[in-house]
Amino acid sequence: MANYPVETAFLQSSPVNKTLSIILAAVLLTPALPANEKLKMENALYAVEYDAVATEFSIFHKPSGREFATHGKFENRSGTASVKPVTDPTFGAAQSIEIVRSDGNRDTILLCPNLPFVLFRGSLHNASAEPVVRNKVRTVSAVVETGVVLSEVRTLGTGGLLAPDKNPGSYAFLSVADPATRNGVVGGWITHERGSGVVFSPVQDGAVRLQAQIDYGRLRIKPGADAATETFALGWFDDARLGLEAYADAIAKVYAIKLPLQKAGFSTWYMEKHGGACDEVHLPEVSALAAKELKPFGFDFIQIDDLWQVGIKDNGPKKNFTTYAPKGPYPSGMKKAADNISQFGLVPGIWFMPFAGNYKDPYFKDHQDWFVKNAEGKPYDTVWGGTCLDMTNPAAQEHVRGIVQRIAHDWGYRLFKMDGYWTGSATKQIYVNDGYKEDGMGDAEFFNPDKTNIEALRDGTKLVRQAAGPDVFLLGCCVSQNMRSFGGTFGLLNAMRVGPDTGGNIGSLQGSRLWFLNGRVWWNDPDCVFVRKSMTLDRARLNATWTAISGQLFYTSDWMPETPAERLDIVKRCIPAHGLPARPVDVFESSVAKVWLLTDTRQTVRRDVVALYNWSDKTDNLSLKTDRIGLPPAPEYVAFDFWADQFVAPFRDTITASLPANSCRILAVRPVSTVPQLLSTSRHVTQGIVDVTDERWDEARSVLCGVSKVVANDRYELRIVLPVGEKSWRSAEVILSASDTAAGVKATFQQDGPKLRVALNSPTSREVKWALRFEPAKIEVTPPAPVTELRAEAISKHVNLTWADARADTYRIERNDGVVFHTLQNAFTDSTVQSGTRYTYRVTALGWDGAAASPATAQTTSKGLERPITPPAPTIHLSDLTPTRLLNGWGKPVANKSIGGGPLRLDGQTYAKGIGAHANALAVYSIPDKSTRFVSLVGIDDSQKKDPRSSVVFQVYGDVKEMGEPPVLLAESPVLSDRSIRTWAFNVELNTRYKELRLVMTDAGDGINGDHADWANAGFITGQ
Repeated sequence: MANYPVETAFLQSSPVNKTLSIILAAVLLTPALPANEKLKMENALYAVEYDAVATEFSIFHKPSGREFATHGKFENRSGTASVKPVTDPTFGAAQSIEIVRSDGNRDTILLCPNLPFVLFRGSLHNASAEPVVRNKVRTVSAVVETGVVLSEVRTLGTGGLLAPDKNPGSYAFLSVADPATRNGVVGGWITHERGSGVVFSPVQDGAVRLQAQIDYGRLRIKPGADAATETFALGWFDDARLGLEAYADAIAKVYAIKLPLQKAGFSTWYMEKHGGACDEVHLPEVSALAAKELKPFGFDFIQIDDLWQVGIKDNGPKKNFTTYAPKGPYPSGMKKAADNISQFGLVPGIWFMPFAGNYKDPYFKDHQDWFVKNAEGKPYDTVWGGTCLDMTNPAAQEHVRGIVQRIAHDWGYRLFKMDGYWTGSATKQIYVNDGYKEDGMGDAEFFNPDKTNIEALRDGTKLVRQAAGPDVFLLGCCVSQNMRSFGGTFGLLNAMRVGPDTGGNIGSLQGSRLWFLNGRVWWNDPDCVFVRKSMTLDRARLNATWTAISGQLFYTSDWMPETPAERLDIVKRCIPAHGLPARPVDVFESSVAKVWLLTDTRQTVRRDVVALYNWSDKTDNLSLKTDRIGLPPAPEYVAFDFWADQFVAPFRDTITASLPANSCRILAVRPVSTVPQLLSTSRHVTQGIVDVTDERWDEARSVLCGVSKVVANDRYELRIVLPVGEKSWRSAEVILSASDTAAGVKATFQQDGPKLRVALNSPTSREVKWALRFEPAKIEVTPPAPVTELRAEAISKHVNLTWADARADTYRIERNDGVVFHTLQNAFTDSTVQSGTRYTYRVTALGWDGAAASPATAQTTSKGLERPITPPAPTIHLSDLTPTRLLNGWGKPVANKSIGGGPLRLDGQTYAKGIGAHANALAVYSIPDKSTRFVSLVGIDDSQKKDPRSSVVFQVYGDVKEMGEPPVLLAESPVLSDRSIRTWAFNVELNTRYKELRLVMTDAGDGINGDHADWANAGFITGQ
């Protein structure tokens, strides 16, 4: 393959291209052409001025009166500028300032009448007699202003929420905003045809400069030819969240994106039993249960994951996807597996890696030409992803086309989960790399040298679409393996995994910061929702509810035949997708947004759902103004808490909530009305958005009527709220349509003051037309009864409060140090206590009108840590196994001895079996077959009893040994020391997917001195 001179970033000339060096030197030394005027153009939003003498531009935002971009520069600054009308192929008639350089390069600033951005694009010209290859090209930069001091400014990009000078660079977009006002600037690449757009935020002279760059890898420009650059958008927004959404809208318009309806379903990968690909014996169990229990609620697909294919296991998964393993999980074939899913009325889905192979695999022995080559002419190999197939090579293209056609058309799979997606760009795997990192883009050589890395990726994706057909749902996985597949696949995929494998905790981190892409550019995939019985009910609800409210791709991966009914019910209440744009409230304040607003204005009444999330392990008190959230102005509001199943009494301009660790509250909120109104329904966490298609109040007849989509044999409840006082109503009857009555729909109702619940039961899934007739009545509220039987129980680092149900509308809990909590339940867990501190709690029942009953008080002293009960002895001791890896901060471990060579002694007891260690330590063991639990007593060895420096933390991780899935923390001790507790116990359930156990012991953050500690009676229990 021919070698061409490569020009890297910042217009540095290649040492091997003397011609290009001379041209660039001439350009850089040429002064700007004389000009006596400043060029200007403007539309309703922006006024752009280009100073031809200073060769700088500025942008003025007319509605706010703010000049938000100054000292704007193009990398190549000399040239002749002119104003001229142009027609943009997407946005139509526009104004432009075009700067033509003496070397033939061009830069253009565009103003389009109906676009809230100023656009920048250009072209690169090769005036030499030799082909030129460009690697990195800086295009445009400008100092951006937010109106606040630099220390308060935050940037939000793919790498997260960061101070400008701490941001390593963001792929595709970057926003610079004031968190307090949300005022800010949004810059982003709206095209990625040949290059990978990046945005940086360097701080220079106390100001933030937004710097746009295109990474091409190898953009080859022939002699005398031009190469168009990508299009960059820059704009000011009073709310930068709206700016990011407008940016996504612009991408969608450029690529004419029309997304299919979002699907909800299931992946076999993470199952507690039969995980991976599952198998043809057990998958029908999952399919049958899903069809019976979940399909009526909107469940769509079953997706088979890795391990069905053939090939050698080397550097990641097997990578021959042309056929199935005859002795694998589906010996009857993948078509039979798809047919078995289809017979239940579900969509078959499958996992594979479209652009990856393995040059060592015998299948590819005679096809080495299919692979991209490195600089030495050898196959371009990447960690876990394997060898990158060359999507510019017709032979490799036919290989991929054949796989896709077979999977889609011969076997019948209609959903593709396509992993290792970055391999199509032939770049290195640098998992996890949400923020910008160098990845060697450009060190690969393609069959067609005129194609860039991004072109190869896009061409490969287009090939998959063409071969699969327009109706196959394409899910990419995942951008965090290498972010080149982020902007590089805009406009080509239906969904994209926007973060790494989560192993059970939903991907709210990346899903929050990239919310604006969801439903506009693609459906965000935050990874699987877990509701399994091994996690708390609150955590299960948190996983599922966040995915449902944010409207992102929802699919589970629990072994459903053993999932408790109350956990399956969580899934039922979170599907199908609502299809609306949800918005995070505090995205510029919290790395993972805690507050979301979902609004539906499509019907006669507006519905708002406010979702509150606590991602921490401690109780979180939230307090937010309603206008900050985005609720419509009103003197008072009323709400319904979905998971608590309770009405929330009227409140004014602030929502307050005390959220237990890893929990959520989902509030349907409406302004207080003078007439009855539907506040919530039981069908779905969106409380009417998914299921209520009409709601009307007939003043003349005193009738509230509506239409609801109900599921067969699923008790459906309408939650109605009425005004309090003389001018109100009492429910008289529920009227159903004649067809509903004939179909067997039954209705009952119960009113408690201003709170009315109406239950509908239907033997079939249908739209039910209901009407509630009211009679005039005075509605009063019952004063709350005083709290009785209040108990405060200290447990470890928590205090559990319980009391008799006083049927209050809310309870206020006041702690003697001034901390105040609120709850709707007659129980509360305070996880913010300090060990050994005495607390007094005063609990007050509050009524609908805020009236307070007499408070009750209770006292307790928070306890220190209590060691869990001693687990049973292991079947297989660790000390009888050979670790695959063993690291210690000091000393050499000996089986059944402490690290110091003495016996294993914890709290005065000697243990014959175990391993000694010294922080910081790591021991990795392969998990023996049929192991169900890991057990151990752990702690600081008694030899260190007189050393006050000793303090350690023990951790147990399960590892499935797959690149895409990080080790999962299964259990963790608190800090063990003389100041707290010296020993702990582990009795940990093991998922059958885990291949290795990683035993970690840290120094608790205070150094390793004195940190001799033991894993005593440690090992595996089998067969239980």
